[in-house]
Amino acid sequence: MKHDMSRLPEKSGETGGSLAEEAISLSISMGVKEVLIDNAFRIGIVPAGKPRIAKIKLIKGLDRDEILKKKATLGKLQVFIESDLSPGEQGIKKKLIGTFYDFKKTDSGIKMRLKGEN
Repeated sequence: MKHDMSRLPEKSGETGGSLAEEAISLSISMGVKEVLIDNAFRIGIVPAGKPRIAKIKLIKGLDRDEILKKKATLGKLQVFIESDLSPGEQGIKKKLIGTFYDFKKTDSGIKMRLKGEN
């Protein structure tokens, strides 16, 4: 039950524990209380001027569902939250998005929402 948080500020000397505390604070600010985190870490190399993606493993699936429902409350905070996808799921999502853009060329009013995303 992992999810990714992009653009979550990365602090010097950050540890898994401090990253988990930051994710809990963010969740509380969205109105999700008592989030239980199993593990928190960052992946990849540090891109210029941007924090690395944070992987947050939650203990309860209900916490994940609530966070994904309420992520819109972040407004302009510029933190992006989405479910962690397996490589197979990433391939399917990429193909669906490509098909969507093909349709959008002929119908500019078309919209797409992938199941499980808010």
